[in-house]
Amino acid sequence: EIMENFRHQVLGLIDGGVDALLYETQQDILELKAAVMGGQQAMEEKHVHLPIIAQVTVDQFSKMQIFNTDIHAALVTMQGIGIDVFGINCSIGPDLMVRTVETLARFSKLPISVIPNAGLPVSEDGKTVFKFAPEDLADYLDEFVEKYGINMVGGCCGTTPAHINAIA
Repeated sequence: EIMENFRHQVLGLIDGGVDALLYETQQDILELKAAVMGGQQAMEEKHVHLPIIAQVTVDQFSKMQIFNTDIHAALVTMQGIGIDVFGINCSIGPDLMVRTVETLARFSKLPISVIPNAGLPVSEDGKTVFKFAPEDLADYLDEFVEKYGINMVGGCCGTTPAHINAIA
């Protein structure tokens, strides 16, 4: 059912002229696998190939949120099914992603994406706030590119145009 739902969605995206498929903020590796496979079915039907980027959320212990799949297990599961880029996004800041980035850099056969929040979200006066300044986020991502060879970086929750400008 999940594969069919995503197949249907990707058929519409292809008809709309999409350039790539991004499955982001994924928390269940089996759902992600089914989603990608549904997208692949749609591409076969339309006789097109689009790049597929799959990103999962992790905690500071390199475990996918909700079902606790280890990042290495998630990588192994996904890199063998025909995606083009694997990575992590959302939920935490880059300071808590270092261990995960190290693991991905060590074991991935695919290009890697890292799209963190502007820090771990905190609540202040009833509002969600992200504490990483643009330069701090950019410094972490620069290190990920230089030290670990990360191929794609960006910003998720709490990032502003100033964050993206600093990253660029």
